[in-house]
Amino acid sequence: MKFIAAALGVLLASAAAYGQGSLIPKGFFYEEPRFYIGGSFGTGSGPDADREWAGREAAYGGRVFGGWEPSRFFAIEGGFGYWRAEEDPLPGILFYENAQSRNLTSLQLGVIGKIAIDERFSVFGKIGGHNWRLGSGDDITRRTLPRGDASLPGIPIFVTRVIDKDDGTDLFYGFGLELNTRSHAWRFGISAIRYENPYQVSYYIERPGIDFERIIREGSHTDIFEFSVKRVF
Repeated sequence: MKFIAAALGVLLASAAAYGQGSLIPKGFFYEEPRFYIGGSFGTGSGPDADREWAGREAAYGGRVFGGWEPSRFFAIEGGFGYWRAEEDPLPGILFYENAQSRNLTSLQLGVIGKIAIDERFSVFGKIGGHNWRLGSGDDITRRTLPRGDASLPGIPIFVTRVIDKDDGTDLFYGFGLELNTRSHAWRFGISAIRYENPYQVSYYIERPGIDFERIIREGSHTDIFEFSVKRVF
């Protein structure tokens, strides 16, 4: 709620400034504000909590977004993102019968600042907040899987993984490069974005009749490299 209130404050302040054009250097604002819609596809590193136990993860997915651009120097943008992270289990550490996955969804609102390099290219940075949730594509939030133990042949180990914290509201930030077409109706961009999504995973490891152990892994972020397309109105 605090983030939404702050974002609305920025939006209202921007609108007020736009209305008082005489107080702003000439050329800072467009004569008419622009709007855009777009989409992106990205890939990168998945949530980084439990790689020691579950292996390296690669995330892929995309966003849909829209924005209000009153000036060539900044815009306010909202969007929704979805990424799927595939796990690559480490042999001898943890055995899964099937490939595992996790899904990250993100509802976003942020501010973009831009600096033109020339008439066609510009660099930009973005910062904002997102409400995120971590889910499991194949119901592995609570799943018990047996594995063998090389040190104790013939004795099974049961590993249960539980995601203790799987949602929140945190920052995202990044930077990129954007290309304008000659008509300025379409824009193409590449960017690197970090989504903060701190969460916690617990592994409950049991050897029946021998011992029981809990191992906690904490994650902090998801990094995405994306390609985007915008239609400007």
